[in-house]
Amino acid sequence: MNPLVSVVIPVFNGERYLRDAVQSVLDQRYAPLEIIIVDDGSTDGTATVAQSLPEAVSYLHHTNQGPAAARNRGIEQARGGLIAFADADDLWPPAKLELQLPYLINEPAIEIAPLPRPCMPNAKSASASCRASVSRMRAKARTSKST
Repeated sequence: MNPLVSVVIPVFNGERYLRDAVQSVLDQRYAPLEIIIVDDGSTDGTATVAQSLPEAVSYLHHTNQGPAAARNRGIEQARGGLIAFADADDLWPPAKLELQLPYLINEPAIEIAPLPRPCMPNAKSASASCRASVSRMRAKARTSKST
């Protein structure tokens, strides 16, 4: 049986990206997962977006204290034996955890398992495959919402 992974997502004024970031975590080929969003005092519509997400996503709010405090708050609430961090504007490839976790589980000396740079489609240096992947993911999300 796979260990529970707690994914902590700190967010500050991230309403524009949060839904896509969470969807990329929900699309992981690995299970079981819990997702904990920690709103670091956002003043935009982040709370509305977070509260509209599936029940599998926990939402916490606290006054603005910075991303480290938000991550720590998420860790305090985590139930998983393994912790993963995602930022509110990250998009994870579907096999991210599936590729990383065997190293963490089978090699006790390893404490962190980074992957190559994440896909950030709005970055000037984003590859064409990154942009195409994000476009496909967003189209899939729009299609699933309309059905």
